[in-house]
Amino acid sequence: LLPSFSRVLRLSVTQFSNGSMDAARQIDLARKHDSFSWEITNRSSCDICYEPYDSSLVIPRVLSCGHTRCEKCIARCAQENLYKCICQKKTVVRDVRSLPINRALIDISDYMNGLSTLLKPVEACTDCDTAVDLKWLAVCKTPDCEKFRRLICLACAMKQHSKHEYVLYEYIMDDVRAKCRDQLTNLQISARDQCDRVSLLANDVAKRMDKISTSFFEKNDTAQLLIAQTKGIVDEGEAMELLSIATSFLDPITRELGSMISGLEFIRAGIEQVFGEESASSTQEPKMYVPSANEEDSFCLHTLFDL
Repeated sequence: LLPSFSRVLRLSVTQFSNGSMDAARQIDLARKHDSFSWEITNRSSCDICYEPYDSSLVIPRVLSCGHTRCEKCIARCAQENLYKCICQKKTVVRDVRSLPINRALIDISDYMNGLSTLLKPVEACTDCDTAVDLKWLAVCKTPDCEKFRRLICLACAMKQHSKHEYVLYEYIMDDVRAKCRDQLTNLQISARDQCDRVSLLANDVAKRMDKISTSFFEKNDTAQLLIAQTKGIVDEGEAMELLSIATSFLDPITRELGSMISGLEFIRAGIEQVFGEESASSTQEPKMYVPSANEEDSFCLHTLFDL
């Protein structure tokens, strides 16, 4: 797929650069390139640090399971000369530089980096229908204009819209990117705060249970008294009566502790499902955050025309 697409793309880039391609074709090619480039770049990047592979700083190393991670992340995540991949297989890592280099991923990453400098994202001006680099586009903000909230090139903005209010598209996108970064930062902070709260509650429960285990089962007068009463049993009837008293006293506690155990096992299963077997391990691939129905209104960026 990659070689065949590359041949078509090289021909298209030549036509694109010498101006022999119409605006609609340029835009269609640029959009297809953006989607293709993102997918290939994502697959030729480290799954831990998300940095694109190269031959000097982010060197891809092949693990014994066949997966590839960058040299720095393998060295950072390895414990006791063992690196555990997300597929749960382990690789002996005495010297990370002894692992084979995945040179195919370096070549793909270098190729995509070079290609992105030749073909830049473009969009058509809604006034003159010319394909223009995004940095030379603006948005008309004059309500009476027929191109209100539409993309126009700077040439048209200075001619047909010289008396109108307009803003550069790049300025709008800078604001959108900043809002997106703020939202993502807030989500990360919220998730970390929730994790810290869970950890504090778990530690508090563990301390309380240790205290209860000592004070109730070792120092509780009622429990000790019942055990002491067994020395005075003279017949089966007294034994049954004593067991009945002990059962009525200890059974509710046992049932409640059983419910607690079930709840804790459910929580542990949830932790393993969300974070993996080793929740603290950075080798676990992150989950995509999807806002629930009642969060969608609050978790949204302004659209282009709201700014």
